[in-house]
Amino acid sequence: TLGVTPSGNPATITVTVPAGAAQDAAGNANAATSASVVYSVQSPFLYSTAFDGTAAPTGWSANGDWQWGVPTSGPNADHTGGGKLYGTVLAGNYNDNASEYLTTPTFTLPSSGSPYRLRFWMWMNAESGYDGGNLEMSVNGGAFSVVPSGTLSVPYNSTALASMPGGLGWTGTTYAAWTRVRMNLAAYAGSTVQFRFHFTSDGGVSAPGWYIDDFALEQDPVITLAATDPVAADGGNTGAFSLNLFPSAPGPLSVGYSVAGTAANGTDYTILGGVAPVAAGTQTSTIGVNPINRNGARTATQTVVLTLANGTDYTVGSANTATVYIASEVGYDAWRAGHFTDAEFTNDLVSGPKADPDGDGIPNLLEYALGLDPKTANVGGLPKPQIVTVSGQNYLGMTVAKPQSASDVTYSAEVSGDLLTWDSSSTAVSTTVQGNTPAGFDTLIFQDQTPMGAANGGRRFLRLRVTRN
Repeated sequence: TLGVTPSGNPATITVTVPAGAAQDAAGNANAATSASVVYSVQSPFLYSTAFDGTAAPTGWSANGDWQWGVPTSGPNADHTGGGKLYGTVLAGNYNDNASEYLTTPTFTLPSSGSPYRLRFWMWMNAESGYDGGNLEMSVNGGAFSVVPSGTLSVPYNSTALASMPGGLGWTGTTYAAWTRVRMNLAAYAGSTVQFRFHFTSDGGVSAPGWYIDDFALEQDPVITLAATDPVAADGGNTGAFSLNLFPSAPGPLSVGYSVAGTAANGTDYTILGGVAPVAAGTQTSTIGVNPINRNGARTATQTVVLTLANGTDYTVGSANTATVYIASEVGYDAWRAGHFTDAEFTNDLVSGPKADPDGDGIPNLLEYALGLDPKTANVGGLPKPQIVTVSGQNYLGMTVAKPQSASDVTYSAEVSGDLLTWDSSSTAVSTTVQGNTPAGFDTLIFQDQTPMGAANGGRRFLRLRVTRN
């Protein structure tokens, strides 16, 4: 066993064993071998810091009023509560005539794969229209320039900030509550980038200032949908959909979805609200389908179809629709659910009416109609032919054991003298029913109304037809 600690996303490792470097229990030396393995790293972060260590994070620089630590003014706590952050004076108001920078390390963005997004949380209380800050960016070591407002999820709220060169920035108390800001970095794939937070003030009124926390370069997860428990039924047998994320959720997500299908949301199953919460750091989330007992009224199998909706913090993958079945409470589908696994239930080649999984020549619909086990080959349960003698004449007959639970199929006998023309009319074949013999079954007795003998060519044929209603 060779342990591997991933450091990329994704990454490849090649292991080479030289000839003769190992031997088996008999002392036989190995031949030279080499193998490469591609492994995936589930983390959504190229970089992430909450600033909560015992020292300021490596690579960050701050001048002027920018300070790292626990705030006792402004928000009085970091974004998540009780930790550390960067702010313009942690224990009071910023100074007048300030122009100061909080600068990040440099980051090299991968040239391929899902794009990364810059994310940080900010809190601001600054003299409106006069004091405030903006975000600057350097690409491949070039000069810093102000990030355009339109590329930010929270645009600047001022184009004429008095103390800021160029006038663009955030100002006032609009963001005097923790606010998340994001920026799509897809245009910079393959580049080295660096950011800095520029805060300025004039010579007049001061205030608590600008606070930055929970900084990251993260990927939006791609979310796909699958029916991991595709068959539900009354009596506590629930179904389930699974949301699968790659990479894991960088923060709490609310994933939207629509509901369709033949089952009624809130009537046939506990209502699904159209939004699934996903916890930060997780790669899966489950949406359960809990049937509401219909007390025998569910006479056909129903479907619950979910389709993922597009969102702002995730991308919907190609596998975005899935189906859970709620099995009928009665009839063939109830029998099907009781005899097959969930995977088999949804596969007509295994559990469909025409399938023959046990290979005994009896299709599933006939197995159901005769009360047989579809997974155990058994021709002993087939209808029993018989010769009935009436007034010296021999008639062809047949007995069929019909399960009383098989309420959705029709049994009929057909007779023929040449295997070409068949007749199922009451004048051609009679039907007698013996109830509850044996218990749970009704015995159907069919008899040809044309006697066997030379006058009729000597040959008569009788067959059973089972039809699903």
